[in-house]
Amino acid sequence: MTFTQNQTDHQLKTDVNNELAWAPNVKADHVGVSITDGAVTLSGEVESYPEKAAAVRAALRVRGVTAIADDVVVRHHGGSLQDADIAREAGKALTATAGLPADSLKAVVHNHEIPLSGTVAWQHQRQAARPALPGPP
Repeated sequence: MTFTQNQTDHQLKTDVNNELAWAPNVKADHVGVSITDGAVTLSGEVESYPEKAAAVRAALRVRGVTAIADDVVVRHHGGSLQDADIAREAGKALTATAGLPADSLKAVVHNHEIPLSGTVAWQHQRQAARPALPGPP
């Protein structure tokens, strides 16, 4: 039996599944959870990058989780997602993120990666920007 911060992997899996079930923007039944020595592997298919990021954040909130392997796949209904589609979604996400000043950050998408450029005044604004974007957190 493996223990992580006085928890078995079985109990930790239960806790992660419960946290996913309570996350309002995650369809928990679409996300699989496995645990080995406190390291969580998330798998399955979700409908959007923000849902994928929310699943990772939910798992990270659970006490005893030491690491996350994010194997969750975003289901694309219209075929393969292109950089232009990701850029459009990133722009919408930055605009919709509460607390970010308008036009303070820009996303430049290349090979499905989304580096940000720009300036924000506060650390909480910086922390709010990354999880709002499509793609891995």
